[in-house]
Formats: sequence, structure tokens, C-alpha cells
Amino acid sequence: MSRGMRSAGVLGVSVVTILLAGATGASSAEAPEPVAQQKGAASEGGVGEFTRTGSQLKEAQGQLDVADARARELEAQTEKLSKDLGEQQEAAKDSQARYEERVLGLHTKERT
Repeated sequence: MSRGMRSAGVLGVSVVTILLAGATGASSAEAPEPVAQQKGAASEGGVGEFTRTGSQLKEAQGQLDVADARARELEAQTEKLSKDLGEQQEAAKDSQARYEERVLGLHTKERT
């Protein structure tokens, strides 16, 4: 599982947990109302609650999209840096080998 997918899952579970906790806390904190009042309140307050929840979900999704895009960007940068490092290490080995050959050649010429 990629880091982006994992962070999406964690954020999604967190958002759902927060929303459910808020809904549970709001309903348990209120005193029972008569049925007629509950129907009116449900149509008025329920819409507002759903609108607020929808806004929160959209905001959380936006944040998740930004975080996911950044994770993909960082992953691409990491891959490029790893590739560049490998190329530089190979070039350094080649350079070291050429240097050692020249030093050995000079040392051999001095003996003759």
C-alpha cells in the first residue's frame, strides 16, 4: 500500500470518527423533545447539520488531495535523487579507477 493510500485511509477514518462522535455527542446531550417538535427540528436542524458535515467532508477531502499530491511529488523526487546518487557513485568509482591507473603507471615508469 502506498503512503498516499495509507494517509488517505487514516484521514478518512479520522474524519468519520470525528463526525460520528459529534453527532453522537449532540444527540445524547439534548433532552428528549415531544415528537411534533422533533419532526420540525429534524427538518430544520438536520439540514444544517448535513450541510455543515458536507462542508467539513469537502474540506477534509481537499486537504487529503493536497497531501496526496505532495506525497506523490516527494516520492518522485526521492526516486530521482536515488537515481542521481547511483550515477554519481558510479562516476566516482570510474574516476577513482582512472586515477589509480595513472598513479600505478607513473610509479611503474619511475622504477624503469
